[in-house]
Amino acid sequence: KLTSTTWLVDINKSSGNLQQEVADDAPSSPVIRLNVGGTVFTTTKSTLMMSPDSFFSGMVSSGVWEPDTETGEYFIDRDPQFFKEILNYLRQGKLDGNL
Repeated sequence: KLTSTTWLVDINKSSGNLQQEVADDAPSSPVIRLNVGGTVFTTTKSTLMMSPDSFFSGMVSSGVWEPDTETGEYFIDRDPQFFKEILNYLRQGKLDGNL
């Protein structure tokens, strides 16, 4: 089974950079599936909690909003076009300029 840590180390090796990076969310943080306008994104709870006052932090920590019982996904009724960039911002703490 690959973890986020394994993936980061493999990427570093393939790019010639042998520096090992360890993701804070691997493998202890639960995986969260978000269905954004019909497109499913997979991330971790700790990624969504990176910004404590955010919509996403409230979503997973409040206990009020539960995932769908059949799919296990949280549904967000928004256009998924830029959602990847939002997740990358939460993961990296910076925008990469693709918005």
